[in-house]
Amino acid sequence: MSIRFGGATTYTPEFIQSEIERVLEGSGITNAVFFWEHGLENGSTSVALETDEMTFGPFGLNGELLSQHIPDTASQIRFNSRLTVAENTNTLN
Repeated sequence: MSIRFGGATTYTPEFIQSEIERVLEGSGITNAVFFWEHGLENGSTSVALETDEMTFGPFGLNGELLSQHIPDTASQIRFNSRLTVAENTNTLN
């Protein structure tokens, strides 16, 4: 998880991370690593979900991030992971 923390954000970094971790775990992703960077002083916060192969986002820090973008992206990551296993073993789990 790459998070660009903007100065206009009213949430703490700890709250943002705990909410994202909660949604990720509910979507089957339990080993996320967070990378933080400072954005613009008066800007908003954005989040990108990154894997070894792809980057999804950036997404704004809003309700859609938690209710739609993270679950959809987690589903895609799990699907891609199963395809990688299938390519290496000729079976799809």
